[in-house]
Amino acid sequence: MSRKRKRKTPAAVAPLQATMAWGTYDAATPSPSRPFPFWPTMHPTQEVDAHDLYAIWTRGRSLYANSSDVRMVVKNVADLIGYLMPLPCTADDDWNREARAAFLRRVNTPGAFDASGRLTWRSAAEWLEKRTMIDGDALVVLGRAADGGAQFGFYHASQVWGDEDGFTTGCKLSASGKVLAYRLRTAGGAVTIPGEAAILYQHEPDPARCRGVSGLISAMNDAQDLKEFDQLTKASLKLAASFALIEKKPQTDRFAEQQSMLRESAAARGAEGAAAGVPGAAVSPQPYVPFSVNGVQAVSLAPGRSMELLHDTRPSNETRAYMHDTKARIAYGLGFDPCLVYFVNELGSAGARYALQRNRRTLKALRVQMEELATRLYRHVLACEVAMGRLRPCPVQDWEAVRWIPLSDLTIDRGRDTTATINLVREGLADADQWTLATDGLPVEEILRRRADNIATAAALAKERGIPLSLLLAGSLGATNPAPEDVQGGQSQPDSTPAEEA
Repeated sequence: MSRKRKRKTPAAVAPLQATMAWGTYDAATPSPSRPFPFWPTMHPTQEVDAHDLYAIWTRGRSLYANSSDVRMVVKNVADLIGYLMPLPCTADDDWNREARAAFLRRVNTPGAFDASGRLTWRSAAEWLEKRTMIDGDALVVLGRAADGGAQFGFYHASQVWGDEDGFTTGCKLSASGKVLAYRLRTAGGAVTIPGEAAILYQHEPDPARCRGVSGLISAMNDAQDLKEFDQLTKASLKLAASFALIEKKPQTDRFAEQQSMLRESAAARGAEGAAAGVPGAAVSPQPYVPFSVNGVQAVSLAPGRSMELLHDTRPSNETRAYMHDTKARIAYGLGFDPCLVYFVNELGSAGARYALQRNRRTLKALRVQMEELATRLYRHVLACEVAMGRLRPCPVQDWEAVRWIPLSDLTIDRGRDTTATINLVREGLADADQWTLATDGLPVEEILRRRADNIATAAALAKERGIPLSLLLAGSLGATNPAPEDVQGGQSQPDSTPAEEA
């Protein structure tokens, strides 16, 4: 019995099998058409080192200072995120009002809230968002002022620095990755801040990496290219402007050359005659006499010649389109639709509504870290106020319960959105405080109290002057003629007055 011969793999199939050995995913298969991505380490704690942070800070701050496109997107995003307003929601309503008043009184006083005396609650929120987008993070240190109240220090990312004594990029970490201490460098020198006494504010926190990365990180090269495109375009336009006049003549026109030859020969003959002593032979032809047009000197050209301005077409439509796409990538890198940041005039009605709805989800995700930071600052402020006796202790256990209300979202139809909100509140499907805090920064109860005070003042004035309250608050009472009880004192007023009848 003969043995079956083993079949050999054809030579043409061998390279295919070698390629397939990489796996079934195209993304894992190398190709000569594109370079293989370089990623030096798979350990997340080593992805960003001190050199990377320094380079990112340097480029991000330079772009923010010198690129109007980067400065605009950072300011717009910080404005869209805005700040949060507190609404204490413990079981004791009276203590809620007292706690909110004590908190706002403290954080709205720059000298008491900020150690530098420059920031308040609202400006600090904007500062933190800008620093996070540019540098990646910023440090907030919890402390106490001379009066015993809460006070906070705000520091740039570059001030949290140091790779000595167990610190890595300014942070000392435990085995689980928790920050035990920060190395803070100030004008007075380096100090160590305990981890529980400070907050390193950043977006998209990573449990394996203590330092944050700039929100512009994926768009920094695009922003640098866009800045250089703009500089090169300006330089080319200035160069074209310095050579903006050109002289045109027909291709077969030799008149100017002939005139030059005749003038040169006449000058030569005059020079020879002058040398021979011939009277009047030294007179040479005069150049074209300049003339003035509206105060600008011009020279008369030879017949058939014309002077035209050179029109430069840069930047071309292709260059403009590419710069448009590059600018859009900067907004995409921060997670926002470029139409909301740069190209608002390109939005239609349907596109604007969709972009705004998607923008609300992005802002909701970005405000998660702000709510966590605001809660820690809120607890510190109230604890210090209670400790100093300026706020009575909360009679219930949930003294830390608080809701954070952001600013109202953008809209293209304020009237329709307001009407829809009123209907939802009336039907019990929405919270009135959510609306009033976002628009006026006041809860509904405080707005109603102010309204009641205004109506009481108006009623007193109406009684004093002897006029119907409906004239003083027309439209506020919902009736043309006042009821007897509308006027304090119980005295009824006539149904109409001569002024009303007129």
